[in-house]
Amino acid sequence: MAIVAPSINEMFDDVPQNERAAKFLKYTEALDKTLLEGLTAKMRGETGFERRTGITKSASTSSALALLEKTVSADQLSAVRSALATSDIQKEWTLSNPLSVVPFGDQGLVPYDLSPVLQMIVPRELKLRNVTPRIKGMGTALNFRSITGVSGSASGSVANLQTFFSSSTTTQTVGGIAWNRPPAISYAASSQTVVYCEEGTSDSVTMQAEYAGQGYTSLRSLSATANLWSGLLGQERNFLGGVSTALSVAGAAATVVLDSTNTTSGLPSGAVTAGYVTWTTGEIVNGLSGESKAITATASFTTSAGEGVKVSALTAVPARALAVNIYLNYSGTYYKGTSPLTNVGASPAVYSVVTALPSTSVDNGSFDANAYQGYIDAFSTSGFGGYQQSLNTTVGIDTFDTALTSLYTSIQADPDVIWTTPSIRSAFGDALETAGGSSTGFRINYNGGEGVALGTFITGIKNKTTGKVVALETHRYMPAGVALIHSYSVPFPDSGVSNTVEYHAPIDFVSLEWPVTDLNYSISNYSYGALAFRAPAFSGIVKNINN
Repeated sequence: MAIVAPSINEMFDDVPQNERAAKFLKYTEALDKTLLEGLTAKMRGETGFERRTGITKSASTSSALALLEKTVSADQLSAVRSALATSDIQKEWTLSNPLSVVPFGDQGLVPYDLSPVLQMIVPRELKLRNVTPRIKGMGTALNFRSITGVSGSASGSVANLQTFFSSSTTTQTVGGIAWNRPPAISYAASSQTVVYCEEGTSDSVTMQAEYAGQGYTSLRSLSATANLWSGLLGQERNFLGGVSTALSVAGAAATVVLDSTNTTSGLPSGAVTAGYVTWTTGEIVNGLSGESKAITATASFTTSAGEGVKVSALTAVPARALAVNIYLNYSGTYYKGTSPLTNVGASPAVYSVVTALPSTSVDNGSFDANAYQGYIDAFSTSGFGGYQQSLNTTVGIDTFDTALTSLYTSIQADPDVIWTTPSIRSAFGDALETAGGSSTGFRINYNGGEGVALGTFITGIKNKTTGKVVALETHRYMPAGVALIHSYSVPFPDSGVSNTVEYHAPIDFVSLEWPVTDLNYSISNYSYGALAFRAPAFSGIVKNINN
């Protein structure tokens, strides 16, 4: 098996301890029932699977006969039964059923919808997936259009309009004719097309392992559980960090120099023969954030053991960059350091040996051509997301106040949640407590009794502009130095937009059991859809936070 199936406590950590066993039993029953229903429907010829379409359904012979029983005479029905030789129809496992063609073909492919199972387990780690509405899609892409601004709205870059006028002198030209009318308004509109993308994971169980486990547990059921979790967690990462277009470094230049303030960088004593700089996006490549094409940096100096290296000059930083990476060549030994800052003075705290230098001719994995755009990249894209700030310093008590005020002033947004890293949340709490003697007010609620150790942590931020409490939450997959500020909905109900972000999918999440072509039972998950950012201007991002 590819990964270990989660324990009961991991699956249901938000459920009281005395209820977890019963919850797990319901889950296994739902999973086994789903698998059995899929197998039964496949044997009857009622289901199939088509790529980018999902599960297809058709009437089986038995259901067709049931319909005939209601519409034809007994003699006619008998003739039909004889012609079909229904006594030979297989409804049980045999050497040739349900798999009739070996080793190729899809006759043994058994698809089953995982909706009942997904309703049974909602892991707390799937924060974005759990709050993003899922909409049934059609075709291969989704197109939607929006009015993003109108005169007087102070949005969509549409200029304000003077609505005072004189009916005796003012003229408004319409169709080449001057009319005695008030001035005409202007609009801004957008049209977006998101292409659906395929996602999935696979796992397998050897026949030997399955038979050896009989009487103890169902390894195939555990495999289905592990594969399900792997697919869900993979989609959560895609929701957060998917990047579909390369990070452009056109016109970028950098100079790196010694950083005498760092004495524990891990760098050796010696001459640097070459330096390179890349920038990081949220794209996940082999578990690591993707990087742009490298630029050759100006670098000519000698380091003492442990001495650091920093950026002293930097131009044309890509707008969607989350971090800067510095590579140093010591005559064939390569070191890499990463800083969440992307400005002059960025200084990686630690450098580590790497086996190769980044490419200066092609992109180093800053995007995936098969991906859809995730939350981080969407909110970072110039002219697309709402509030965008490259902080390039530590988080302060007014960092989020400034963002919330800007979002309200620009488009009347009233965000619901801020997702960030544990270190940023902790640093923000420390900054708030340190500022207790200033004009900034905060409240601490103590919950506990005698003999209980108490501590403090920040659960929400009061939006000073609207009075709403904005939840402050951590996300374990959030890249260093990033905070997402998100509005679930548009603050006016007649907008025609129910959700600011939606996941549209012709096929949401299905499991596929592959034909047995060797001594393994193989299973895969499959999804076909994409995120649609219907109103990204109501959300924002603060990145390059040095905490």
